[in-house]
Amino acid sequence: MKLEFLAFVSLVLMPPVVLATEPPEPLLPVPTERQLRWHEMEYYGFVHYTTNTFTGLEWGYGDESPEIFNPSDADANQWASVAKRCGMKGLILTAKHHDGFCLWPSQFTEHSVKASPYQQGQGDVVNELAEACRQQGIRMGLYLSPWDRNHAEYGSTEYITYYRNQLRELMTNYGPLFEVWFDGANGGDGFYGGAREKRKIDSDTYYDWDNTWAIVRELQPMAVMFSDAGPDIRWVGNESGTGSETNWAMLRRAEFSPGRADRSALQTGQIDGTHWLPAEVDVSIRPGWFYHAEEDDQVKSLERLIDIYYSSIGNGANLLLNIPPDRRGRFHEKDVERLMQFGRVIEQTFKADLALGASVTATNVRGQDDAFGAAKLTDGDRNSYWAADDQVTTAELVLHFEKPTEFDRIRIQEYIPLGQRVQQFAVDAELDHVWQEIASGTTIGPRRVLRVAPITAEAVRIRIKQSRACPTLSTMELYKAPQDIERVANQNSYFLIGNSLTWDTRPTLLDGDVQFHVDCGKSLPYIRDHFESPCVKESTLWPEALAKKQYDAIVVQPHYGSTLDEDEKVIGEWVKMQPNAMVVLHSGWAKQGTRELEFNNTEADGLMKHSTAYLNALTDRLKKRYPKQTFRQTYATELLAKVAADIKSGDAPFASISELYRDEIHMTHGAGRYLMHNAMRTALGQPKSNQGFESLQREQKAYLDETLVWHQNRYPSD
Repeated sequence: MKLEFLAFVSLVLMPPVVLATEPPEPLLPVPTERQLRWHEMEYYGFVHYTTNTFTGLEWGYGDESPEIFNPSDADANQWASVAKRCGMKGLILTAKHHDGFCLWPSQFTEHSVKASPYQQGQGDVVNELAEACRQQGIRMGLYLSPWDRNHAEYGSTEYITYYRNQLRELMTNYGPLFEVWFDGANGGDGFYGGAREKRKIDSDTYYDWDNTWAIVRELQPMAVMFSDAGPDIRWVGNESGTGSETNWAMLRRAEFSPGRADRSALQTGQIDGTHWLPAEVDVSIRPGWFYHAEEDDQVKSLERLIDIYYSSIGNGANLLLNIPPDRRGRFHEKDVERLMQFGRVIEQTFKADLALGASVTATNVRGQDDAFGAAKLTDGDRNSYWAADDQVTTAELVLHFEKPTEFDRIRIQEYIPLGQRVQQFAVDAELDHVWQEIASGTTIGPRRVLRVAPITAEAVRIRIKQSRACPTLSTMELYKAPQDIERVANQNSYFLIGNSLTWDTRPTLLDGDVQFHVDCGKSLPYIRDHFESPCVKESTLWPEALAKKQYDAIVVQPHYGSTLDEDEKVIGEWVKMQPNAMVVLHSGWAKQGTRELEFNNTEADGLMKHSTAYLNALTDRLKKRYPKQTFRQTYATELLAKVAADIKSGDAPFASISELYRDEIHMTHGAGRYLMHNAMRTALGQPKSNQGFESLQREQKAYLDETLVWHQNRYPSD
């Protein structure tokens, strides 16, 4: 009896068990894992390339000889590196277009690269791109046209066997794919092995799509499949780059098949769709899908590409932008220039989330549980989310700023693993304690990116006005687009890694988009291993910076405390992270007391010294190890040696080299930094600048400018 009483007392005194709030029930249909991964890619490229490149056609008839496929300077590495640098997450190659010519040596036909002069019949463009994408860290997808105007048996069951054999080849031999593209163009006139006739097929039944798609599911389970009917992603219904502001990621899939679809439904999706089938916007950077020299002056403008971005990605679709290789087998220079401009503008626009960390309040939080709290909107994690209670289909969330914040771009996302819910929303800004509506829309889904007039607000509010079920939101982000689009589009980006000798070059005064990781008095191996707390607080930590973005140039500065082997290894690790960047070795300079001794040192196999021998040896090693990379030096040690020699001969307006030093090792804020800043500019290909050095003595400046002309001659290629 006593034991029973104690047990009763224990139960009474125990704190109540708090049950975790259950997440909302999924609102079907919902995306699969492969679809979620695809949504996150957002932007990638299409590569249309075949015999059409050499005939000037858009649709080859099928009678083209493989002999005409003979690019003079093919370089899939260039395609992949350009894609990486401009912000694309992958490339999709037309392995076989309607003309039937195969860019890989298929064992099932002679109508392929193996019958062409390209690489004496030993080429494999699909494999070349697969390797290039792996090297650049981007994904690859493949397009295999169902229609084949070359094949004699097109229209018969034998062709389906042939087509599936080729599909299996591609799915097996080239590594992981992120997307497989099935075109809706099916049947018509063609060569067909010499028959030269028109053949019609039933696009609903001929390809037996379920069994054809099953090959992809078996061999590439994480690849999404594209067609009018999916089964994973859908065509947007046009090739103009236009998405729909109302964009449901669902379709009644049974009503569609490749080549047969209601285009208006493809554009908007269907609120009562049975399957998750999000839209992909495919558009070419030129009027045609294949390269035509006469279109070199018709590359889409920067402004048009920006509009396409907001119409596609901004409305919740993914953007597939076509860049056709020319007859050399390379992306044309005009296309590359425009892609780089576009990439820079988008990067700079969405560089800094101005809402990150802002406090948020909501009219409803699911179960009053912080696990679904309003703070999830600004926590920087797009996989966390705010949710409302069941039966709540309208809500308001307010972002509160510590100080008025200016912005002109808004990004909102639902938590789509639980389905698409929001049907209508509006965004308001608070100005002088008065709310003003600045944007509104229908669907949100995977994302909405809204352009609004620049506004400075004390707070921002999103109103969910209508929802199919209790709403969820994973993020609300605010950005400020650059005002001078042309300047941003044409500026290069640089990342500098070093210590205070790098800081003495005044990196903040360099042209372009400049970031740096500066840690005082430290060697490169130390900075690699201890990157958490650089001495210059404005630094961007190198692991994040080099992993997130491809720079036009990186600058590295060896310093005392390392060896030649160590510096080669560390710099090599950064070079691998930035395979397309020019690499500048900033030589720095020695302490006053040892400058001349170090400069004249000819040994380069021991501890680091600020000497020409050491820097040349390091540069030579890196050039041999990475022959495709461009390496330069700032030649700072040589500059100081020349100034010292001129002082001795009476040809410099200084009494001693110490006049350029402000302490044992650092440069003065005047002449010393002016010299080193412009040495860095020269190495980066930038013109000399007086900005920040207006008070420099005229005689000293004139001498230093002459010295910099001497320095410029170290770069004969510029």
